[in-house]
This record gives sequence, C-alpha cells and structure tokens, in this order.
Amino acid sequence: MVAKDIKNVTIVNPSCKYSCNHCGYPSYSKVNSENIKNFIKILQDSGKTVKLYDMDITTDSLDLFQLTGQYDNPKGFGWMNVTESFNPTDEQLSQLEKMTVGFCLSLHGSTPEINSILTGSTKRHEQILKKYNQLRNLLPDKPIGLAMVIHSENIHNIQDMAQIGKDMNVSFLEFINILYAGSAPHKLGKEHFLSKNDLKNALMEIKKASEYSFFEILLDSTWGPTDHILAPPTIIPEANYRNCSMFAPALQDKFCNAGYNHVVIRADNLSIFPCPGMSFYEELKIGELIDNKIKIDNEWHKQVISSEPCNPCEDYENCKGGCRISAITEGIRKFGQIKKDIGQYNCAKYVTRK
Repeated sequence: MVAKDIKNVTIVNPSCKYSCNHCGYPSYSKVNSENIKNFIKILQDSGKTVKLYDMDITTDSLDLFQLTGQYDNPKGFGWMNVTESFNPTDEQLSQLEKMTVGFCLSLHGSTPEINSILTGSTKRHEQILKKYNQLRNLLPDKPIGLAMVIHSENIHNIQDMAQIGKDMNVSFLEFINILYAGSAPHKLGKEHFLSKNDLKNALMEIKKASEYSFFEILLDSTWGPTDHILAPPTIIPEANYRNCSMFAPALQDKFCNAGYNHVVIRADNLSIFPCPGMSFYEELKIGELIDNKIKIDNEWHKQVISSEPCNPCEDYENCKGGCRISAITEGIRKFGQIKKDIGQYNCAKYVTRK
C-alpha cells in the first residue's frame, strides 16, 4: 500500500558515535549526506513536508536543514539537539542566526560522576558546559538550554540541575524520563529505571523547581500529558503538553500521532516506522521506502494506538494512551518482550493522581 495520506516525514540519521547508555535510537551507522539529500528532494517532490532528525549534528546536517527548511518556521521540535562536537562554520553561524531555532545540550547531572552514569564518561560533563558557553557567546539571541534524562539515581539531583540552569542563564531546562528502550536495558541495571513512586517523586521535584526558576522548565512528551504539572511553554511554543506535537501537528483525538499524520524513515536502511523513538526496533517497522515511494505493509500502529490500552483508567479522556514507545517498551521490562498493545505505566496523569 502506498501511503498517500501521510503528509509529514522525518528522516532519522543514525549519526551519533557517542553511544550513550540510555540511547533509544539506532546505533551509529554511516550514511552519505548526498543520499539523504536525494531522499529529501524525492519526498518533497511528492508533496511531503520533510524533517531531518540527527542525533549528532554536523556541518553536513546544517546544510541538509537548509534543504528541509524545517527551521524556517518550525512546527514540532523547534530546537536542535547538539553535542559537544557541534562546530558550525562562520557561514553556517550566519545562517543559524536567521533561522527560528534554539539549541539543546544533554547534561544528565550536576557533577561529572552523575552525568557519566548515562554518558559513560566523566570528561563529557566539562565538555558540554564548555560547548554551552561557546554557543551562548556565538548566538546570544537564540534560546539555548539543557536536557536531563531522569533515572532513579539522579532524581535527588533535580534541584541542583535547576541551580546550574540559573548559574548558566539557560533559556530552558527540559526533563525526560528514562525509557526501558534501545540500548538502556543492556547497558544499565534494572535499578536505574523508574518505578511508579520514582515517577511521581521526579515530577513533584520538577514542579517544585519550576516554581522558583527564572527560566522555563519543560517536560518531554514521553511523560504523557503534563499540563496539570507545568504550564505550556512559551520559549518553544510548538511544544504541546496536551497531545504530542514533536514531529508533526498534534491530533485532537490522540495523544500519540505516530503513523497517523507522520512516519519516519531510517536513512541507513530505508525502513519505515511510526515515530523516531520506534526506529530502534525491527518489530515496530511498518514499511519501507521502495522505488522512492513510501510503502506501508503493516499497520499495527493503527490497531493499537486507536484502541483504548489504558481503560478503565479514569484519566483516559485526557490522555488517550500517552506516548506509545514509552508504553510498548515497558512490555520488555515487565514481560520480557515487546508488547504493542500494552497499557501506559509511565503516564504522568496516572502516577500523580490522588
């Protein structure tokens, strides 16, 4: 079946060599940027809106962003997730100044030791802070922030991270809950993952930090609906706590819009998935790019996401099942295998209700 109703396509480039312990995206696989350029042009010629999602943004990535135009007037992720290796040329800095874009660097703890639990290296803490300061000086008018992935051993560090945010004059601080996905189950012990009580404690600590911070605190969409915890952001107005809008416009009747108004193509093997977070798992594949056309042959996502996996939860009308990759990979933790129709255990609505 050729997917004619899909308007938004994200190309996932597995470009990152850092191999962090918690990464839920495909392992490093070298892809020629000219090939990606061809994919972008072909998809655009067929009427698709195309974005590039890179795990480690290079000068090649920045050239491709010019082609996608995704930062001319962004809908969905309005910032670039960059690493300490991000090193734009002078010409590219001039281009970045004209884009509607911010920058986000991952820092998973206030000390090198805490940060290294996920990054695998104590050296990266200083390198990230140095890159942050460099970007702040090079692009002073752009929003620049930090992202912290929360696991059981850094919940106590949330307030210290908020202090770092204040000291460094960040534009925003984003918190992401660790998922039992990708490389994390293989590289981390089970004790690192969040129990229901951990999830609740983390969210309350984040809410507490937001009450005195002079910058915006954001919650990643993997938490599910969180508008009862934090007000919608203004620094990145495309973010939407009601329903997920990270990769395509939010749908009113579903929290997760994966596979409905957007799909993902892996640049290295042309496999198609409902969203980037699912592209690690061959079991979640829904099709392929064949003869330059999006061909879907397994619409498992429409059976699962359109059902009511969390009923009889009283919050379902406000949640619509939450983030599906968050739910699906919980099947691995609880049952030892991918379970596409599993209910949402990580829902912020559920864990924080009285």
